[in-house]
Amino acid sequence: MTKARSKRVTAKLRLVQRPDGLVQVEILTSPRLESFHRWTWIGWDHQRQEHIWEDGGVQMPDEYLREPHLFQFTVSGEERDKWRYIGVRASAPIEGLMQNLVQRELDLSEGSEERRLLALLAQQEEIPLVWVNENVEVSHPSAESERSNWLVALENTSGLSAKEWKEELAELAWRRSASWRPGPRPRAYKPRSASPPTVPVAFFAPRSGRIPRARGAELAGLQLPPGRRYPRGLPAAYWASVEPVPNVELIAVELASSFAETGIWPLLWRFEEDPDAYLGGHGDLDAIDRIDVEEALRESWSQWPWPPGSTDPFTDFPGLAPAAKYSSPGFNPFAAEGGGAEACLLLVPCNRPADAITMLGGLAGEVGAPVISAVLRSWEERFSASAYEVAPDLVKLSVAAPPRTQEHALLVAAEHMAFCPPADGGVPGALRKVANGLVAAAEGSSDESYRSSRERWYVGWYD
Repeated sequence: MTKARSKRVTAKLRLVQRPDGLVQVEILTSPRLESFHRWTWIGWDHQRQEHIWEDGGVQMPDEYLREPHLFQFTVSGEERDKWRYIGVRASAPIEGLMQNLVQRELDLSEGSEERRLLALLAQQEEIPLVWVNENVEVSHPSAESERSNWLVALENTSGLSAKEWKEELAELAWRRSASWRPGPRPRAYKPRSASPPTVPVAFFAPRSGRIPRARGAELAGLQLPPGRRYPRGLPAAYWASVEPVPNVELIAVELASSFAETGIWPLLWRFEEDPDAYLGGHGDLDAIDRIDVEEALRESWSQWPWPPGSTDPFTDFPGLAPAAKYSSPGFNPFAAEGGGAEACLLLVPCNRPADAITMLGGLAGEVGAPVISAVLRSWEERFSASAYEVAPDLVKLSVAAPPRTQEHALLVAAEHMAFCPPADGGVPGALRKVANGLVAAAEGSSDESYRSSRERWYVGWYD
């Protein structure tokens, strides 16, 4: 069976005091949660080479919303037992796939309503949890130790004004961000100017654009679908559609063709979860200019424990491959997916597509966002390789000037191996296998480590 992508659902959460004096937590979903057919993965059939799923039947909201792990209070602080922040989280299975609907810190500023209600909650052993639209009420137990921690947090935040608390939470969100780095946290985004690269590239904007508003926005004369500005809890760094967009590549190619004027680069996102769970935004764009790509790849190559024969015909990193001849004017990087594709649309302000990865905050893995963008810049200039899709640990590139000979492909494959070694660690003949893919007309192995072809490169970091 194939698991379909689930629709996106969000929720608002609030504390409310009832007429009887008890405090309850209300969760208001948008849209209303529905029943779904539950399938549970139970294993892998080695003989048939397919997943085995168990049919759990139809699950109604009144059934699955009673599962205790869907709601949680969290407590945190600079040090253990010096608690300062009380978080709340609510999740739900949407069409069988678990989604985080709402997650935030309670307002503990002096005089706030949530501070008052939390003090009352600390006296209750049971907390009524009400899913308003679904008409479901669940009794959530509250341990004495948990409630004691809330009182500690209330004591430690006593006297903080609303302005001070807002600033503190903003700093907390930045420290927890995947893109955190020493120094001041990012403020509101401002368009960024840049000089054209020495080597002309297919897509360049002298000034990055302004991030579209969440809803009702237009860009390059196109009406955008409903979207959100991300990351949550920080100044916006990018925009993403709320739902997958049918025929998204038709919109993306129009936006790409207007990139020089808008300074907004489109990317596709097909992953099941919200991009905000992986793309923290606000990477260090200035750091890209300080990176020597050949040195970075040579160092990465030297640190990898290559198995014997995996990097043949090279032992040491052979250096950067020469540029290929660009002969595709009007190149459409989104044609790789073909017609009818559906994906969420990301819109990223930047001066060139490579920089969009850093603006998103980078991808999973140990390679920093500025290094990724620096290598992609180099590939833009030498191979006219433009990023068109991202996932948590993957970026896909459309290539207008790929290597044409096996000798050239071997040098380019060495860069790929140094930048993102195959998931298998590099079996004997791995580099030659990558090189063969780089001159192939179509995708090769189903393993994404080796799926690159002449016109499409998969660059990923896999567990």
